[in-house]
Amino acid sequence: MKIIDLSMPIYEGMPRFWGNWHSDVKIETTGTYDKNQCLVQKIVMSTHSGTHIDAPRHFFLEGKSIDKINLKQLITKALVLNLTSVKENQKIEQNMMENFNLNNEESLIINTGWYKRWDTGNYYKDFPEFTVDSALYILKFRNIAAIATDIPFSVDVHRIFLGSGIILIENIVNLDSITTETVDLIALPLRIVDGDAAPARVIAIER
Repeated sequence: MKIIDLSMPIYEGMPRFWGNWHSDVKIETTGTYDKNQCLVQKIVMSTHSGTHIDAPRHFFLEGKSIDKINLKQLITKALVLNLTSVKENQKIEQNMMENFNLNNEESLIINTGWYKRWDTGNYYKDFPEFTVDSALYILKFRNIAAIATDIPFSVDVHRIFLGSGIILIENIVNLDSITTETVDLIALPLRIVDGDAAPARVIAIER
């Protein structure tokens, strides 16, 4: 068995999505060994910082919140899609999806190779992007409960997937460490009541 950590490390000043509604990550020491006999830290971050999971509540007022997500959607057998041939700003079209057999697994792991830029300051610029048609094509496969990706999704694609109950696991890394076509995917978010999303530890297991 091989365990692969697909999660970004969390640290102060790490890259974040643009827009002032996404806060910078800040880590503050509130308790010290000298004064309090132990170390305690406070973290301030967006629910979309680093590797995280989007719930339908992210785009839909009456959508299911992150604490209500069925855990069966977060512990799945995943098909790994190698899309590392895509370039900057390239659209990921439906015909690319048609090259894969999406009938069998419960989730998808999208590897474009873009994750290698996550700490360069360019991760959120000029990334490849799923088209609406490719997203609608994936919806035809009712077996798919979650999609994990190393690229951001557009607003329209977010709404298509989340509106259909598919959970989105975003900003995963280390995908080239996966050597098998299918893996067990475990993605567990913080249980934030009424949360639109939450940071998550995401791992793949090769058996």
